[in-house]
Amino acid sequence: MTRNKMKNLLTGGNERTSLLKKNILGSILIKGADVLVGLLLVPVTLGYLNQYEYGIWMTLYSLLSWINSFDIGLSNGLRNKLAESIAVGDKTRAREYVSTTAIMLLIIAVVLVVLLTGSIRLFDWYQILNVDESSVGNLSQIIYLSFCLFCFNFTFKFIGSIYQGMQLPVVNAGILLAGHVISLLVIWSISYFLSGNLMVVALIYSSSYPLIYIIFYPVTFKRVFPYLSPSLKYFRKGYIKELLSISVLFFAIQVAGIVLFSMTNIIISHDYGPEMVTPYNIAYKYYQAPVIIFNLLLVPIWSAVTDAYTRGDTTWIIRVNNKLKIILLGIALLLIIMTGVSQIIFIYWVGPNVKIPMNLCLLMAIYIFLILYSTSYSFLLNGMNKVGLQAINTIFVAILFYPLCKICGKMIGMEGILVAMIISNLSGSILNAIQFKKVVNNKASGLWAR
Repeated sequence: MTRNKMKNLLTGGNERTSLLKKNILGSILIKGADVLVGLLLVPVTLGYLNQYEYGIWMTLYSLLSWINSFDIGLSNGLRNKLAESIAVGDKTRAREYVSTTAIMLLIIAVVLVVLLTGSIRLFDWYQILNVDESSVGNLSQIIYLSFCLFCFNFTFKFIGSIYQGMQLPVVNAGILLAGHVISLLVIWSISYFLSGNLMVVALIYSSSYPLIYIIFYPVTFKRVFPYLSPSLKYFRKGYIKELLSISVLFFAIQVAGIVLFSMTNIIISHDYGPEMVTPYNIAYKYYQAPVIIFNLLLVPIWSAVTDAYTRGDTTWIIRVNNKLKIILLGIALLLIIMTGVSQIIFIYWVGPNVKIPMNLCLLMAIYIFLILYSTSYSFLLNGMNKVGLQAINTIFVAILFYPLCKICGKMIGMEGILVAMIISNLSGSILNAIQFKKVVNNKASGLWAR
């Protein structure tokens, strides 16, 4: 290695580490506030709706979140390509990637709205979600309006990917916080003069992020990154294939992830009733604190790893991985403590009327730790564009997930779905760790190198 190259690696590593620390510190403050707002949203929304309606909304929210996967992985692909372009100082190429992605997302969103408009009445949503029509008389309208607003959000979410690709994920975290704050304040305010209405809650949740993106669009492209402003002039048809080469793999992981995670609410609603979605989601939200803490580290690490890998600095990546292992031990201890005091916390948080069994909490804690362990490696692999093996494994597991839920559910009950989720994520945890070690040690070949 030449002296100049060694100097560049050391300088790049120091700057990368400094920026990473600043992002983590800022994210701690913003995500801390976001956690508080998210926790407050549960009792505030439950106070406005009843448990049955809240369960329906959580199920619908999971269903609507599928829209994010329809970008064919373009947002994550843009994130990596943008980081690579900036690492080599090519701002024109970076703007071309941004413009191409933005226009493609707009086209996809328009197609989705047109398709739903023509097919919304073909489905019996009451039967699909096991909802009593006398309790919610306008379910189709709620789904349609929420879907359109989610598509608007889908069109502009590439703004968050830009900040992530520029190693400024703290800004994206701020956007998410602002959306939650708007939802909390509006729902809390209307609860004093409007009776509980599922349509109102759906519109508030669905429109908060589009409103934030409308504000952030000119801020981003007029003041912060004017050289990245999307324009039809910078659209490059030839980049579509290049973006999709990595984006399709992210898309496969996203779709399979939807089956593994978001579909859970639908299965519970259909098999056990919408009211059972509520305790499951409350337990899930309770254990999101360690997930958020860990993501504070992982989100800025992704694009930093892309920068390091592009420069050939695998030593820095290995150091990061070793630090993540230590943090995971601390999170394991936190999960044990949270499980021990869970029943006391639930009484003060959501009141005594909503019962969350201890065995549900224990299984949720195991599942969360397994997810975090797997994610600690997948984020590093994502940053190095090594997502092929992840995509294959996730698709395979997703195919087996539903029958596994049925088998475990029949044997154990609703908690069996969590058992199925735990089993489904074992292979990813093992394969991700093995692949990472092979890649950073230059021993990856064949499928391990993808």
